[in-house]
Parts: sequence; C-alpha cells; structure tokens
Amino acid sequence: EGDFTHLGGAAAMRRLLADRPDLDGVFIASDLMALGALPVLLRAGRDVPSDVAVVGFDDSSAAAACDPPLTTV
Repeated sequence: EGDFTHLGGAAAMRRLLADRPDLDGVFIASDLMALGALPVLLRAGRDVPSDVAVVGFDDSSAAAACDPPLTTV
C-alpha cells in the first residue's frame, strides 16, 4: 500500500510495523519505496537484514548504493 515514492514507502512501513510488530520480512513494490522504508525500520530498532529481510523491486542502481544494501529483483 503506497504511492510508489520514498515518502509512500516510509508511511507504509510505519503502518505495517504498527499492525505487525513481529514482522520479519517484507517484499516492497518498488526500490524507491524500499529506500523510504529502510530508515523507518532502523529508527524502530530493527536490524536489516538480521531482524527484517527487505526485498525491493526494480533492480535499481540506488539499491546497491544504500546502507544496508537493498536486495532487489
């Protein structure tokens, strides 16, 4: 759920963590959304990928440049 933007990914991850605090993995509809979701997870004290596996979609070059690197297809 989101609008395929960085901000949309962050907002969706906040909602998802509120609904599913035991979340241990997520496939996100776009790399841009995933890049917005990662900082939300880190601020919530969740380690990526140890606590939560994150996979994006688009195979963008930005995925490799982020920290932690984003798994993408």
